[in-house]
Amino acid sequence: MLMDDAICCEGVRTVFQPVVDLFGGQVWGYEFLSRGRPPVESACELFDRAERMGVLWELEELCRDSALKTLSTVIDSEDRRVFINVTPSVFLNGKFPSSFNRSIVEQMGVRSSQVVIELTERQEVSDYGLLSRRVEEMKEQGFRIAIDDLGAGHSGLIMLASCIPDYIKLDMALIRDIHEEPRKQHIVRSMVGLASQVESRIIAEGVETRQELETLMRLGIRFVQGYLFAKPSCEPFEVSHSQRDMVQSIWDDLQASEGEAPDGLLSMTTRARAMQRDEISCKDLWYVMKNTPEFDHGVVLDGKTPVGLVTRNDFASKMGGAYGFHLFQNRPVEAAAKKNFLSVGHSCSVRHLSKLAMERCPDAIYDPVVVVDTRGHYMGTVTMKQVIARSAEIEVRQALTCNPLSGLPGNQEIQRWISRCKGCDSSFALIYADLDRFKEYNDTYGFIDGDGLIKLTASVLQEGFSELGSRVSLGHVGGDDFVAVVTGNLPEGCLDSVCREFDRRKRDFFHQEDWERGFFSSVSRKGEVCKVSPVTLSLAVIEKDNLGKDLHPAKISEIAACLKHRAKQLTYETGRSGWVQERRFHGDSLGGGLS
Repeated sequence: MLMDDAICCEGVRTVFQPVVDLFGGQVWGYEFLSRGRPPVESACELFDRAERMGVLWELEELCRDSALKTLSTVIDSEDRRVFINVTPSVFLNGKFPSSFNRSIVEQMGVRSSQVVIELTERQEVSDYGLLSRRVEEMKEQGFRIAIDDLGAGHSGLIMLASCIPDYIKLDMALIRDIHEEPRKQHIVRSMVGLASQVESRIIAEGVETRQELETLMRLGIRFVQGYLFAKPSCEPFEVSHSQRDMVQSIWDDLQASEGEAPDGLLSMTTRARAMQRDEISCKDLWYVMKNTPEFDHGVVLDGKTPVGLVTRNDFASKMGGAYGFHLFQNRPVEAAAKKNFLSVGHSCSVRHLSKLAMERCPDAIYDPVVVVDTRGHYMGTVTMKQVIARSAEIEVRQALTCNPLSGLPGNQEIQRWISRCKGCDSSFALIYADLDRFKEYNDTYGFIDGDGLIKLTASVLQEGFSELGSRVSLGHVGGDDFVAVVTGNLPEGCLDSVCREFDRRKRDFFHQEDWERGFFSSVSRKGEVCKVSPVTLSLAVIEKDNLGKDLHPAKISEIAACLKHRAKQLTYETGRSGWVQERRFHGDSLGGGLS
């Protein structure tokens, strides 16, 4: 009876939860969620009852109608999307195309390309062939398709393969505490790669903490939704200044850890011609462009805020033809300017800008990018030619400084990390890692297996420190020596986990008989055959508090060498990988040593 009342009396209400674009720190879209009215407010309870009573179609139709009525209240930009949930059985119902189509949506003043049909995980798909055909039918009308909660319920790889979606939503169970679980990070990293291959976009749901957000941003996630930004509400939401500052701060940390100069984009920015609203007519600008070949583009301002971009090709196409000039000639320049141009903050990294620019629609992919300051005021523009050239420079520089075996940054970058940390007020730690008895292993098993063991070490260190996100920078000094620079405090158990994982995975690099007897045979420099225990990993930790303010790099190296010697003694005694931490303060002179 309650369900009949809900349907007859329109007993559902629509709430919104924003989808945030981390590249711009703005709301990019909204998911429309349905809620019941007392006493059945829970969406799960509402839909479960409807399914049991056989009125799921009627309830979902009511929810869609409620959502459609509110479309215009949240679509104030051509770039915003709205996600409307649809159960697979309803989506595959023969009545669906006539009850939800482009004509119905456009009557609400919204383009179908802004509407995303989000297939929920509530039910198993009964006919994947029909699903594929229905998806194509809706895409032909301009709709976008999303798979909800991939990794939960019935949203699996078969569904993904049957209808390559425009958006893939990762289930919140996969996102929860992702900064503490490397396996989840591997899955998300793989999903980002897969989505890129099939031209889909990933949206991470259920983001609740800054640590989760940092990890997702480091893994390449651009779109998120969750309580960290906003709970579902009856009113549309906009990102606050503090939330935008948080996102920008994480980007700054990430680009610093990637070795890109913080002024990289700013140094490329040039002051393109700026025009105020109503300052010049389209006809006058047309003549300026014709007489000024070097005038490639300009920016329209409202005060100091960019509101339009004029490019030579786009402007010429609008002013050309039999009617274009007549239509625009007496109108102000903003009438013919592009409103949906790409604008980024001056601290945006070139690497992230490259990715953002390449995701634009084909006719805008090579448009200049407008650069603004922290207040959104115009600073200048950057052309894509500049961005591509600078990206190539960064890739070459990093390739030259990276170790070819591990792909990790080398000595120059490591020294830069240490110098940067020494110059800041926050705490940090240096972690020196190397392999024990690696020379004997390399002599006995050969350089191919030796290289494999070094690659394993790099992999274990990367995975073990991955929970630290942008707080860690890992480098490869050379040979079997690695250095990690960690800002802030080391989580308890992090180094123990690294040591255990190395000891677990190194077994694959030894012959079965050597592993079972606990040693392998090697020939010493004197030509004598000796028994050598399996290779172990030694870690030496030096924290900032134990270093003098102006301690010379040579002294740091001396401390590290002594500490690594103590770590090796520990691993020799136990036969397991291990770590030691320096707890004695060292002054600024070159004298002294470890106790």
